[in-house]
Amino acid sequence: MQLSELCKVHGIGRTTMYSWIAEWERENPGAIFPGKYQINSRLTLWDPQIFHDYFLIPKKFHPVKNPVIVWKNGAKIYED
Repeated sequence: MQLSELCKVHGIGRTTMYSWIAEWERENPGAIFPGKYQINSRLTLWDPQIFHDYFLIPKKFHPVKNPVIVWKNGAKIYED
């Protein structure tokens, strides 16, 4: 699967995906992005199941890093 197809299937913009890849490479130097298979310098294939299970779900449901407590109608709400 190509990157454009992967983004379309998961409802992610390509710009968002590129920023996530750059962030991943900064935080994990030398590690391979989950689901990414570099065939040669111009061809990269993606496994959507591995990407979904090992990157997207933990990314979307991560614990809040810098919580800000906001009170709305007496309820405590945490925002990032």
